[in-house]
Amino acid sequence: MVSKRYRKPYGVLLLLAFIIGSTLATFTIAQSAQAMAALRVTGATTLQPVAEELAEIYKDRYGGEVHIEGGGSGTGINNVVQGQAQLGAVSRALRDSEKALVQYKTVGYDALVFIVNEQNPIEAIDKDLVVKIFQGHIKNWNEVTAWNQPVTLVSKEQGRATLDLFEEYSQLAHQEKKEATGQRIAKEAFEIGSNLEGATLTGGIPGAIGYVSLGTAQSLLDRGMPIKILALDGVAAEQRTVQNGTYPIIRDLLFVYKDQSNTINQYLDLYDEESGQQIMQSHGFVPAN
Repeated sequence: MVSKRYRKPYGVLLLLAFIIGSTLATFTIAQSAQAMAALRVTGATTLQPVAEELAEIYKDRYGGEVHIEGGGSGTGINNVVQGQAQLGAVSRALRDSEKALVQYKTVGYDALVFIVNEQNPIEAIDKDLVVKIFQGHIKNWNEVTAWNQPVTLVSKEQGRATLDLFEEYSQLAHQEKKEATGQRIAKEAFEIGSNLEGATLTGGIPGAIGYVSLGTAQSLLDRGMPIKILALDGVAAEQRTVQNGTYPIIRDLLFVYKDQSNTINQYLDLYDEESGQQIMQSHGFVPAN
């Protein structure tokens, strides 16, 4: 028979084990709650630099983490619908079918611009020339200028809002777009993902022409990227012409989400503040407000 003097330590040990177990469980729950509070944003690389700067402001103010990833507007919308991200960055207006699935907040406006290498003497382009070039009908720049240089096409991969805008404007479809029935973008075009990739390739190949975000192009140009932004249909590609609505290809910049939360509201409200609008403008965009 166990003596009574040995029963007390067993009871104490059991109590200590319960306390330690409860503490560990509470700590684990707290860790999980903290992880869940982290905001994941995926989607348009056009908005990524702005989103990253405002994520730092959010962290300093509220202490929460905002994880920013690219992937394109289509990826941003799909991730939100599937519950894989709380926010999706989108650089085009939403389709009616998408509006039925998500809520959204417009934070600014941008433009699709055509860029060439800085060595190219061309200064402006129009829709007719865009179509001929991207169909592959014009093989050398000496067909439209006095410059003897092969044309290199830089286009976008599917799922990118920039490609959607280009297709809508030019009526040329991606080579692999199954539902398209009209003319196609030339199959020899280089296919890239982000705006940075498009600008880098165009800046590195003398005869290259591509299409990217105005904000991205202007920001990279200011930092020394050897590219040139072309006027389109007789209108200069500038914040001013985006703001007054005269530029031919203007697009919305927005974030989509399924349900509102304090975290989402706190982050999106930063875009309405003066500092947020200044950051938008510093990246070449026109703030929504």
